[in-house]
Parts: sequence; C-alpha cells; structure tokens
Amino acid sequence: MRGWWIAVLAAMVALGLVNVARAEEPLVISVKHTPPFVVAPSAETKPEGFSIELAEEIGRRLDPPRAVRFVLQPDLEQQLDAVASGRVDAGISATTITAERQRRLDFSQPFFRSGLGILVPAATPGLGIVSRVLTPQLAWVIVGTILYILLCAHLIWFAERGSPAFNDRWLPGVAQGVWWVVVTMSTVGYGDVVPKKPVSKVLAAVIIFTGIVMFGVAVASFSSALTVENLRGEISRPEDLSGRRVAVLGGTTSAVAVQRRDAKLVAVDSVEAAAEAVVQGKADAAVHDVPLLQHYVKTHPDAGLVVAEVVFEPANYGVTFPTGSTLRKDVNVVLLQLLSEESGFYAMLRAKWFGTADEPQGAL
Repeated sequence: MRGWWIAVLAAMVALGLVNVARAEEPLVISVKHTPPFVVAPSAETKPEGFSIELAEEIGRRLDPPRAVRFVLQPDLEQQLDAVASGRVDAGISATTITAERQRRLDFSQPFFRSGLGILVPAATPGLGIVSRVLTPQLAWVIVGTILYILLCAHLIWFAERGSPAFNDRWLPGVAQGVWWVVVTMSTVGYGDVVPKKPVSKVLAAVIIFTGIVMFGVAVASFSSALTVENLRGEISRPEDLSGRRVAVLGGTTSAVAVQRRDAKLVAVDSVEAAAEAVVQGKADAAVHDVPLLQHYVKTHPDAGLVVAEVVFEPANYGVTFPTGSTLRKDVNVVLLQLLSEESGFYAMLRAKWFGTADEPQGAL
C-alpha cells in the first residue's frame, strides 16, 4: 500500500516537472508583416499588432502559461512552410482558412471574420480628377506638343518676316505664328494668316503633315487618360473587375478570386505596393483582405484612395499548426473563452486596433 502511494506521488512530481518545463519553454510562433494584425517592418523591431497581442494573451491563459517568441518570415508562403515543417509551434498573422491550406496544416477556431475588398481612387472633384488624368505619359505629350507649336511658330515667323502676313516684331509675330500653327495642325484653317513666300509655303506643308500627326497623338492620349479615369471610377463591385488591371498579392486568396473574374492581374508583394500601383495608374484597382485595405486607407489619408463598400468572398482567419499538433486543442479552448467574453480582452483588443469592438467597417 505504501509503495502505491509512493508511485502516485512520484507521478505527480513528474507531471509537475513536465508542466514547469513547458512553462519555461516559450511558444515559437511564425508571423508575417501584415498591418494591423502584425506590424513588424524588420526582424530587429519587436512585432506588435492585433494578432501579436492575441497570441501573447493566449500564451498567458494556457495551462501552464507559456511565454511567446515570434519569428518573422518575409512572405506568406515561407510563414506557412515554417509551420507545416514543424520548425515552429504555430503561426499567426491574417491567415485565411482555406481547403487547400487545410490539407497541409491544422487550423484553430476562427478568431476573425473577414472578406475581400476593392481599393479604388477616391472620387474627388476639380483638381483631384485633373491630377489623376494628368499622368506622366500625358504630361510628356502635352509638353512635346507645346514645344512643337513654339518651334514651328518661330520658324514660320522667321521665314515670313518682311511680308504682310506676319508682324516683323518678335513677340507679336511669334504670337501670330502660334495661332497659325494651332489652326493649321488642328485642320481648322481659318485663312486669316497665310504664308506668302515660297520657302514659307514649303515649311507650311511640312507643318501641316507633321502637325496633324502631333495633334492626333495629343488628342488620343488625352482621350485614353479620360477613358481610364472613367473606368477606374466605375469599379465598385466584384463584377466590375472583369477586363480591368487589378493589383493583387501573389499566392493569396485575392489572386484566385480576381482570376475567376477574368481581370488582368498586376502582381505585387505587399498592400503598400498594391496601393502605389493604383495611385500611379499602373492598376485600375487593388483587391485584398478588407481589414488590411481599410488600415492602409486610415494610415495614408493623403493617398486619395477608398475601399469600396461591397465586401465579397467571405473568409475567416485562424491560427496555423503543424498537422497533428497537441497544442491546437489547448489554443482552441482559450480562443473560445476569449470570444465568449462580451466585454473582455478580445473586445478591448478589437477596439484598440480597429476603433470598434464590433466587426470593422465592411466586414461580413
């Protein structure tokens, strides 16, 4: 009988030692820079964000409690590979739970509901529209056209000096030349100013043919810029993406969703790069997870971008684990406890990073 109690006591001591060892061993969690869920610009900076604080709180509530150590990965694929290979205990960022990923990983209970959003230029009146239409390419066409008109005006004035058609003084004569070149290259030809000298008529013939080409290029460039601006302004639903240039992050659910809608993919490696592509006119819109797009718009108010009201492709974020991980059940228990607390830690965390304890604007 005494030996039985000794065995029970030894087992309890051994179990206690195991728990102590587990408590001293930190959880190693793979993360990726995904503001506002993970804000980690470099490996040298301490990560912060919604997912970071959530993971630390989960660690504190485990039995026994566990410290958390984060390992920053450069992209989503390497983050998932680190988890799938077992090099880390888990992964957390803003990872969508999908059937394809479920085949190689285990997921926790969803801790955040999301969906895809569309980032487009804001509809601003007046100079805002002009600034978006006046692309660098169009600006060069306009500058080239002005220089062409000034050059031809000087040539025709110089050739016609002494004739009654043009004033002999430089400024009035060149002004007449500008007027004559404009009406000539635009094929209006009022006939109020007509070159008289033979050399001027030869020069006029050259200006007529080259001017028509130059004027046509300028008109076509401006029309194209206006058309692109109108198309960008018309994108407000997933159906509007068909045939448009859409910036997406490679290997994400947004890339798959955009491909299904027959859009022209513009591959980028970050939300910042996707937004920049829209601002520079390299893409008509950008598609990504709506909370991430909303965070970018909130932190870059001068970018002139907005997130369309329609949210599509509903999705859930979860913590990732290596297949068969024993940690998954313990984390799920803690997550369910956190989500069931109406005004507890989770609600405060959402309010801190999204400005509300409810679903962020546009969430499903």
